[in-house]
Amino acid sequence: MMIGMFGYLTGYDGTFPFENPGQKYNETRYVGMRVVSYINNSEVISNLLPFAIYMVYSSLAISVMITVLHCTGVIFSAADVPDHLGDD
Repeated sequence: MMIGMFGYLTGYDGTFPFENPGQKYNETRYVGMRVVSYINNSEVISNLLPFAIYMVYSSLAISVMITVLHCTGVIFSAADVPDHLGDD
């Protein structure tokens, strides 16, 4: 959904078929979809999440202990562990 939204916001109109690999894009506006794909794959968003949580919690006057606890939980979340760590 997010890739489609960024494609729409950057002007992709949905007419390019994306059927064959290596096909020329010509005038197709695809950069928005590629950028959001890169951001998700490089985990830029997940690296900034603890900072964003801290900023929101401090603006809502939530205690520092709860803020630190929540940020620590996000930092050490099992969802961020790469899949290849368990392979030998």
